Amino acid sequence: MILEIAEKESCVIIGRNADFILKDKDNVLNVFIHGDMPEKVARICKLYNVTEEEAEKMMADIDKRRMTNYRFYTDQKWGMAKNYI
Repeated sequence: MILEIAEKESCVIIGRNADFILKDKDNVLNVFIHGDMPEKVARICKLYNVTEEEAEKMMADIDKRRMTNYRFYTDQKWGMAKNYI
């Protein structure tokens, strides 16, 4: 579906292994957004009303799922800068 949409029109795709799926396309800009850990923890604490420890666990759980998904579908390591060139 990502390829179909990208072929038809300009679009923004966030996540979904789009960097890998669209790697052979010339007119693609890939960006990996990385946040400062203390700021991410503070934001999650405020947003979900949890402790710093709970926020860190939430982030670790999500990152683990992202890494597993990315590796499964792309056979690549998630978060590597070379994947976004």
